[in-house]
Amino acid sequence: MSADKYSAPRPLSDCFVAFIGRKTGSEIQPLARLDILAHNGRAEASITSADSTRVDTESVPYTEDDDVVTIACKMSEGVVCAK
Repeated sequence: MSADKYSAPRPLSDCFVAFIGRKTGSEIQPLARLDILAHNGRAEASITSADSTRVDTESVPYTEDDDVVTIACKMSEGVVCAK
């Protein structure tokens, strides 16, 4: 996970996009796109991938110290744990 290797920025606005991919050698296979809205300590996302329909997440809490990777992980955890 990139959060372990690199520092990630905090969001610059309430809306941002995160891409999830799998790296094999020098190739990156796109897996999902998260369109995230983070405002006033709550974040929600619309998650799309090539092999499934769009999923709209429930709102999850975040802190102002959370970076974009941390917020994206919180969003994806909610979807994975809900299944």
